[in-house]
Amino acid sequence: MGSRKKTPAGRRSIGKTTICETLRMVCDLCQTDSDKDVKIRKLLSEATLFAKKMNAKMTEYKRDYDKDWWVRLPKEEKKRLNKIRLDAGYKCLE
Repeated sequence: MGSRKKTPAGRRSIGKTTICETLRMVCDLCQTDSDKDVKIRKLLSEATLFAKKMNAKMTEYKRDYDKDWWVRLPKEEKKRLNKIRLDAGYKCLE
C-alpha cells in the first residue's frame, strides 16, 4: 500500500465539481488576511457544514440521488487545485 500525505480535511480536490468542491474553489480565491476574506472563509465553513448535512439527508432519502450529476474535473485542474491547497500558507475552511 502506498502512503498518502495527510492533509487537513477539506483541502484536497476530489476531482469532481460538487457543491463542496465549489465552496473550496471560492476559498481558493479568499486567501489573504483581509477582514473580508476572513469573514468569507468563516461563511464558507458554515456553508460546507450545511452542504454536508444536506447531502447526508438526501442520501438517506435515496442512496444514489447524485449519481452522475457532477462534472469530473480534468486531471490537470485537479492537480493544480491540489498544488494550491497543499501549500503551507493555504488558509483552510475551519
